[in-house]
Amino acid sequence: MNAMGASAVPMAWGEVATALATKTAHGQFNAPSIISWAKLWETQKYVTFLNRIYNTNTWVVSEKWFKAQSNENQKHILEAARATIIYSRGVAAHLSELAVDESKEHGMRFNYISLKNMTKLKKMAQVGYRKWAVDDFGLKASIQSIKTRVMLPCLNFHSSLLKIHSRFRNKIIIFWPSNVPVPRQ
Repeated sequence: MNAMGASAVPMAWGEVATALATKTAHGQFNAPSIISWAKLWETQKYVTFLNRIYNTNTWVVSEKWFKAQSNENQKHILEAARATIIYSRGVAAHLSELAVDESKEHGMRFNYISLKNMTKLKKMAQVGYRKWAVDDFGLKASIQSIKTRVMLPCLNFHSSLLKIHSRFRNKIIIFWPSNVPVPRQ
């Protein structure tokens, strides 16, 4: 945020609404579902939609427990986790759309950055990202290597989800791998 000209100041979540209301803070950085949940329309009128945050659910199991499972069970656990991740992305996209609609109903105005300006922001942010990743975290790995091996496949997948989601706006889309049985109730 600092690399793009903002003054990022960490604060306790309980202080955010008050800081916005008193103009101590001029903005906050959260997903639409958080904006809706916290009713930030009461203290914030504008939202600039950068489409750059992607929150995930983290799936965690004990390594000891996982290794105690049979190879077949480990395979099924991993397949279920992967399928659930895809499902949760569809649900998260749907919930974001609902939150944006609800926020607009309460008077919030959403601004969308042009591709030209997004490109400028991206260049500014890359400087800060490199400092954060390499200097602050001490990562010695090549940023390009990380981008090629990790980030680009994720961005391509996310782009595909957005294209599919835009065709089926306001409907929950469940992406289910063809090799995983669909659970029945």
